[in-house]
Amino acid sequence: MQKHLPALMIATLAVTLIVAVVSMYVALQQRALATRLTLLEERVAELIRELPEAQRTALVLSRVEELRYQQIGEILACSEQAVKSLIFRATQRLKTGLKGYLEDDR
Repeated sequence: MQKHLPALMIATLAVTLIVAVVSMYVALQQRALATRLTLLEERVAELIRELPEAQRTALVLSRVEELRYQQIGEILACSEQAVKSLIFRATQRLKTGLKGYLEDDR
C-alpha cells in the first residue's frame, strides 16, 4: 500500500492542477466575452444614435416599446407601409454598421 500512495498523491495533484488551469481559462474567456459584449453594446448604441430620427423612432417604438405598425404610424403620422420601410432601413443600417462585430457576417 505504501508504494501506491505516492502515485495516488501525484494523480490527485495532477487533477487539482488541471482543475485550476481550466478555471483560469474559463475566467479569461468570460472576461474576453464581457469585453466583447461591452464593445458591441457601445457600437449598437452609437449606430442607433446615428440613425435618422424617423428610423430611430420607428425602430425604438417597434423593438423596445413593442408597439404595432399601426400604432407607430399614428405616432409618426405615416402609413403602416412607411413604418415597415423605416424599420427595414434602420435594421439594414445596423447590420451594415455591425459587420465585423458579429461572427455570422453574411
